[in-house]
Amino acid sequence: MAHPFGVMRALLNLLLCRGERMMAAATLTFRRCIVNSPEYGGDEKHLGSRVYFDLDVEGQEHPNLYADIRQPIGFGSEAEFVEVTEPYGYAGPLNVPVFQGLVEFYYRHVIGAQGQGMMFGTQATDMRFIGYVLEKEMRVHFEVS
Repeated sequence: MAHPFGVMRALLNLLLCRGERMMAAATLTFRRCIVNSPEYGGDEKHLGSRVYFDLDVEGQEHPNLYADIRQPIGFGSEAEFVEVTEPYGYAGPLNVPVFQGLVEFYYRHVIGAQGQGMMFGTQATDMRFIGYVLEKEMRVHFEVS
């Protein structure tokens, strides 16, 4: 399983922001990830994926949201850069670095847990999975500003 650098960044940010003001509670319920689609930013040099989730902020539900992820092809190192967008379809309060770290953690978790047989490295130039769907529910709680 990949090392959750994004989660470590998110937790550090959360600790640094705690004293600033009262934070609202939020719950992210991840549903699924579609890996490597040109529609989500995938090309010959990047994997473009999409993570679908529901967001609940202080009891206000925001279902069927998503965020896009881009990662250079040839990953495998936990330290590889992963770019995560803000959630599409939501404009309310959010701690963006924490959110992005949690999305990255979920993405790395489902790729590691269910995608071990998929080759995304340089050895995979002749074989690329396109639009591969990984379904795994995961619920996380965090604070938003």
